[in-house]
Amino acid sequence: MSNAQLHALHDDVVVRFRDACREAGISPSTMRRRMDAGDGPKFIKLSARCLGVRRGDLRQWLASRQPGHVAI
Repeated sequence: MSNAQLHALHDDVVVRFRDACREAGISPSTMRRRMDAGDGPKFIKLSARCLGVRRGDLRQWLASRQPGHVAI
């Protein structure tokens, strides 16, 4: 398997909400405020009380927040 294929598989991994917050370096309350404002990664409802996010979506969202990044 090539590195590109491994990277694509890694991007499909779903991480839980708290883990996504930890990886992003922001608190869960800040992440919830950003989600409510429509400025956050795409979250997936895993169960009635559990949210997750694809690691690739989190990575893209974090990259879009870098200074000088131009959204395409």
